[in-house]
Amino acid sequence: MCVLVPLVLLAVALTSNRHDKKDPETSISTAPGLVPDHVVATGDVVPTFRLRTLTGSPVNTARYRGRPYVVSFWASWCGPCRKEMPLLNEAYGKRAGDLPMVGVTFQDPESESKQFVSKYGIDFPIAPDDGYRIAKAFGVINVPTTFFVGADGKVVERVAGEGKVKDLEAALQRLTATS
Repeated sequence: MCVLVPLVLLAVALTSNRHDKKDPETSISTAPGLVPDHVVATGDVVPTFRLRTLTGSPVNTARYRGRPYVVSFWASWCGPCRKEMPLLNEAYGKRAGDLPMVGVTFQDPESESKQFVSKYGIDFPIAPDDGYRIAKAFGVINVPTTFFVGADGKVVERVAGEGKVKDLEAALQRLTATS
């Protein structure tokens, strides 16, 4: 028993250290005063983040400053996401260039995310959130959760759960009205 406890503690420490290493291609910054694990809500300034997309391209939401944009957390195994993602993709297609959008995968194997993107023809950038740092900073605990972010970096609307066509369109209208 005396040997088992130190071995368990060593295993936990080694596992923790593996997850604490920073990947230079994945980073997140939070707005001053934003408490980590805070549920980002309407009116809050969103954290900016950098990730690599499924195609290997960088995405950096700090580049969206001064423009409205959309961040959607989703997963291929999520039934409501299968309904919402094509709606978001259609909205993106209608506003391409005018409204940046990024999908962030949540607890989803990369191979399954790629399969989903291909099957549904998703055109906007999709980035894996390995380690769930981005989801945690936004306070996301289930998917789909979509943030409509104004040009000022504040959430205009947060839609948790499957967004209906009329709800998503209304949120997009409010969002684009802020710019």
